[in-house]
Amino acid sequence: KYSFQSNPLEMASWMWKAIQYVKQHPELAINDVCLTNFSFPGGPVAYTLKKKYGIPYILLSHAHDIPWYYPRKMFFWHLLLYFPIKFFCLQSAYNVVVADEMKATIDQFIGKKHALKNNVIYNGLHVEHFNTKFSGDKLRIIFIGRLVAQKSPFVFLNAVKALQAYDIPFEVVVLGDGELRDKMEEWILLNGISNIEMKGKVSHLEVYHELHHAHLLISTSQNEGMSMAILEAISTGVYVIATPASGNESLIEENVSGHIVPHGDYKAVAQKAYQFYTEKLLPQYEYPADYLQRVELKFAWKNIALQYADLMHQCVAKYPKKIS
Repeated sequence: KYSFQSNPLEMASWMWKAIQYVKQHPELAINDVCLTNFSFPGGPVAYTLKKKYGIPYILLSHAHDIPWYYPRKMFFWHLLLYFPIKFFCLQSAYNVVVADEMKATIDQFIGKKHALKNNVIYNGLHVEHFNTKFSGDKLRIIFIGRLVAQKSPFVFLNAVKALQAYDIPFEVVVLGDGELRDKMEEWILLNGISNIEMKGKVSHLEVYHELHHAHLLISTSQNEGMSMAILEAISTGVYVIATPASGNESLIEENVSGHIVPHGDYKAVAQKAYQFYTEKLLPQYEYPADYLQRVELKFAWKNIALQYADLMHQCVAKYPKKIS
């Protein structure tokens, strides 16, 4: 129904149809390994492949599906599916999470004796178009993400309002759609903020186009797996102000590529944005020479892909197919 999220009924429908597809297509047995996204809805489909064709699977979690990583939103579903989720995590050959904080959660969830099967592989980024130097006298700010409570977009809007008190030239672009969009647009009108543009959901190509014209990304999320918006911002050389949501502290080098601010503290966001303007943008800050090398080593897709390939080879070697 929505481009920015799926609901439980839609996921259940996909899961049921995918399982039927697996059962009706014996040619799938030619495969050596399955990489499945999420314990639900991907886990039951991968488990069907394992039982029917002896194909081991690697379960990739992006956080929300593992109890109790994001209880504010997922408590009911975690409670309802607690034992099935644990079953599919235990039946996998390996589990992959995208942040160190998530590994601590899944280690505790499935038990310390199974912790060795849990691996951290970060999301990757492209570094081919990295901008190493800032220039300009008008601060260009960007917000990217679903306009839902998890992303705390009203903290962002309040930070924009607070930044006006610093009397610096700036403009704001918001990319994304969600259930809070109408309320955000109403808030912007009521508060008389004229230098902010709500563009809605745009193509991935346009996201990169906007990033190449931005100086600063602000992320006010309450919780994340590993933020693709921040990764994409870093990959283009955009400075980042973000909350300590999962993975962000491993992405951002403090005062080098960005700042970490407390959840909900819009005044701190505004202050750090002003600090970036005066201390980085106006003096034409240039990233340290070795920073890009560190980013590439840790997050470049070519290195991330090799980590997945290595894990898949380990999976095939350790769990050869046994058709039951």
